[in-house]
Amino acid sequence: MEEYEPKIIVFACKSCLPKNVGLEEIPLVREGCVNHLNPKLLLSELKKGADGILMLCSPPGECHSAEEDGEAFKRFVLLQRLLSDLRISRERLRFECLKESESFGFMKLVKEMTSKLKSLGPLRWENEA
Repeated sequence: MEEYEPKIIVFACKSCLPKNVGLEEIPLVREGCVNHLNPKLLLSELKKGADGILMLCSPPGECHSAEEDGEAFKRFVLLQRLLSDLRISRERLRFECLKESESFGFMKLVKEMTSKLKSLGPLRWENEA
């Protein structure tokens, strides 16, 4: 029997995604500003087979779009509520602030999330929570 390997989708601002990390280790990475992330897009990725979502943004005060600083976390909170309403474990969504230079931190986050998702098992839309 093959070991379950969760599929993680990473949404990250271009300014915080480490450039020197081998992203081929992660099934799919979307680059863009998470301050403008549409919650429907995250739900769509989960419905297409992702087991978890990792949202990365610049640390507070370092956002390239200063007027948008903090919007990503507000979206994260909204998405957590939405997942709960859909009876999907909130642990399938993680939000972190990361500097572009923190490639070790990025890979650590991915490994931690992979471990958490393995313990949760594949996403099943019925009776998840």
